[in-house]
Amino acid sequence: MFRYIANILHRVRQQYAHPTLDFIFPADCAACHEFAGDQRVVMFCQSCWATIRPLPSSGCERCGRPFISPMPQGFLCGDCRTVPPHFDRVFSAAIYDGVMKEAIHQFKFSRKFALGAPLAHLLLTQLQGKIEYSKYH
Repeated sequence: MFRYIANILHRVRQQYAHPTLDFIFPADCAACHEFAGDQRVVMFCQSCWATIRPLPSSGCERCGRPFISPMPQGFLCGDCRTVPPHFDRVFSAAIYDGVMKEAIHQFKFSRKFALGAPLAHLLLTQLQGKIEYSKYH
């Protein structure tokens, strides 16, 4: 019964509360400052969120620094070969600029924790097939 009532309240909020609040307090995109619309990703419009660029598949095996040209798997950048970092591997979801940089700053410094789920989704999408889970058990 509780789940049924919660679902009804969620639908009412989605159908009536959000459009009403958008009418009274229009939600502007944090990147382009235009109206973010109903299909926004927390505080970004869909078109700005779509500008987030995934990292190229070719990068340092340890620190994740992208390479300009393709390199063999397991290749380490000069910095990681010269002074190995104190970690095994780093994964990044996208290139750290534009909307991605703004989203991370909003999440970390402005406490916009609602960005956690979309940012996690980006990271998990990038990680598919890249982690050997047997190494971490």
